[in-house]
Amino acid sequence: MNKITTEEIIEIIELLNKCETKTDFRERHPELGSIVRYTEELDEIYRSLRQRRNSYTEWTEDEVLQHVNKNIKKYSELNGIPGLKRRIVALGIIDKVKEMLPRPKVHNKMEDEELFKIALKYDWHHDFREYDSSAYTMLLRRKLYTEATKHMKRKPRKGSNDISNIIYLWEVVEVPGVYKIGITSGSRHHARIKNVTKSNNISSDIIRFVDVGDARIIENKLKNIGETYNGFKGDGKTEFRIYDTWSLNAALDIIDEAVLTITT
Repeated sequence: MNKITTEEIIEIIELLNKCETKTDFRERHPELGSIVRYTEELDEIYRSLRQRRNSYTEWTEDEVLQHVNKNIKKYSELNGIPGLKRRIVALGIIDKVKEMLPRPKVHNKMEDEELFKIALKYDWHHDFREYDSSAYTMLLRRKLYTEATKHMKRKPRKGSNDISNIIYLWEVVEVPGVYKIGITSGSRHHARIKNVTKSNNISSDIIRFVDVGDARIIENKLKNIGETYNGFKGDGKTEFRIYDTWSLNAALDIIDEAVLTITT
């Protein structure tokens, strides 16, 4: 990380002083997380802010809807905020939340030529699937996907299909704040997650399951964050971590940065 200047520190202090809670600061300025974390005087101010961890369980329907309206741009973003998503489910307001957020693009009535034009906007299969899933699905159903995407590239792979290129992070639903990190190959999909949850009689709330190239490097970085949780048994038991909100965001930053690196 480049050395931060005095002027930049003063500007960030002003931003910190405008926030009442740690959550407010992270939501408004997610790009400043690593800078604050590794700058002593900024981290001290950050730690003085009130913590809002686990407060979602106490939110009323109006508070949830106001927060969604102000901070959430699309429904899929809630997958990264499991506590808020569980509160929405508990209040029975999923339909209200979906109505507030932009609807996904729908291309059901589009002609084949229009779908081909949409596909031409993307260079990577992954980006096409993520950002225009409706057109992606229609091309598959019409058996035109291969022809429409022949100009696209796939993420690079090393060795066979069984290389550990996938990093995953999921929260133990029964023990909030405890997360499981691990690696797998694209060919195994969610098999390892299912094995661990079954052997420990727990359920998972998957937060990330993404291709990062060499997943072992990312896994080792994630093991250095938070504390080890010793409450489970079997293979991979050392990969259960206790993450507070700050640790979780640090872990997500590492994963997302790795994904960005191999897709650009």
